[in-house]
Amino acid sequence: MSLRRAAPAGLLAALAAAGPADAATVSTPERCYSSREPVDYVGTDFRPRARYTAYVAGRRVAAGRVSRFGDLSGDFSAPVPARGRAGERTFLLTVTDGMRRASTRFRSTIFGADFRPDEGDPATLRVRFYAFDFGRGRTVYLHYVTPARRLRLTVRLGRTAGPCGTVSTPRRRLFPFRARSGSWRMQFDTRRRYDPTPPRPYVRLIVPILRTGR
Repeated sequence: MSLRRAAPAGLLAALAAAGPADAATVSTPERCYSSREPVDYVGTDFRPRARYTAYVAGRRVAAGRVSRFGDLSGDFSAPVPARGRAGERTFLLTVTDGMRRASTRFRSTIFGADFRPDEGDPATLRVRFYAFDFGRGRTVYLHYVTPARRLRLTVRLGRTAGPCGTVSTPRRRLFPFRARSGSWRMQFDTRRRYDPTPPRPYVRLIVPILRTGR
């Protein structure tokens, strides 16, 4: 026959409230980061004074030492994939001190503007227009400039929304008018009136038309 001492009720309650000892956490204060700005992060409940390393997509992006309170913080350059096309992407950030590990996901946006699909007859092609990283709550316009460098038309694409400040339009005609052959310029900016040398942010795409649509 064996004897087992019962732990005091107060001690059991204290252990239950304490929870797991290794529940480290890491987070990014912002929901989305521009590829032109650093990503900042904070962590808690790591081993005090331990060395830590931060990884994104398996690549080391930062390192440092945990504070004596088990906290850490830092920043790193926003990831830009090789051959990165303008747009939004989600990345996984992992921080480890060799024993404790924590991960979080964050979004990053690469500045630019585009339309998709980008192949087809320009006379009939219907596309979605996109603008990324133009700033939050800003209206984006598209100016059509003729091969002779004259403004043909300005259209409103919409107001940036979401954590990354993105504009995405419903499908519409690539050219809402009969466009003659030549190299057209599509200028995306935040000004209602066309300016050939606008302040940033702006994107200028060259769209060649080899023949006039029927």
